[in-house]
Amino acid sequence: MKRINRLIIAVFIVTCVIFGIYTGSSYMSRDTEGPVITIKKETIEASIEDSDKTLLKGIKAEDKKDGDVSDSLIIESMQMGEDGACTVVCAAFNRSNNVSKASRTVNFTDYRPIHFNITQPLRFPAGPSNQILKYITASDCIDGDITNRVKLTQKDEEADYTGAGIFDYQIEAVNSLGDRAVLPVSVEYYTDSYEERLFHPNLYLKKYLVYISEGSTFDPKNYLDSVGIGNNLYAFDENITSEESESALPEGSELPTTTQTDKQVTGAISYDAVSYQSNVKTDKAGTYTVEYSCTTKKGYTGTTQMIVVVE
Repeated sequence: MKRINRLIIAVFIVTCVIFGIYTGSSYMSRDTEGPVITIKKETIEASIEDSDKTLLKGIKAEDKKDGDVSDSLIIESMQMGEDGACTVVCAAFNRSNNVSKASRTVNFTDYRPIHFNITQPLRFPAGPSNQILKYITASDCIDGDITNRVKLTQKDEEADYTGAGIFDYQIEAVNSLGDRAVLPVSVEYYTDSYEERLFHPNLYLKKYLVYISEGSTFDPKNYLDSVGIGNNLYAFDENITSEESESALPEGSELPTTTQTDKQVTGAISYDAVSYQSNVKTDKAGTYTVEYSCTTKKGYTGTTQMIVVVE
């Protein structure tokens, strides 16, 4: 009986030794190295419409055991830098699932930063700030409509932003490349009296946020749309004088079109009724403002603001 037990133990030991030798040999011979990635050009130019294949052009992956594994190359991530260049990280695999990574810089020739749009004057009855985002949208050449990513924050986190007054905010959005756009805006909260609602002019613009190219021309007058006074809406007409301003439209005349689709034009107003204060410098990239001021014949004045971004 003892002899049988010794034999079993001996067989077990021999088996363990053989298994250990086999396992050690397999471990020593296993493939632990990833492919070697070579990049012909570290920096290339491309279009945002180009495929991954184009962005990976000139990149090869070679593996010691598996040979050419360039077919395994994929784009793992893309990140836009502050300088406008995009870092593209690619990865390659071999049959043992070892991974190697490398990166190249891509300058997208037709890339356009995120653009915001403001659909009405940022002037609201005193109350919560969440009403502001209803009138702000954002679009991007990579992701399309990214309005759902727009965030609104107070410029001065410690200030009291309640009650009537003009307060500074910033709106921001980030696209899938990590590119972040920030735009400062001023928002007016008011508590108008009956007299102000009845007689003060509401100055409407065709746009409240404009993007223009550096070096282009800019005329604030081109963005005037109409003026609302009480229940009347006046369209701008360059053919009338200051004396004829705020006059009713002649019977049978063609009604001008305005951005105020929910109101009907009842008369015309002269461009002379509006003055401008602008700090726009078209030869220098930056964010600027134009303040429009409209004074009626009765002496009431209303203002509105347009943001101009020179790119």
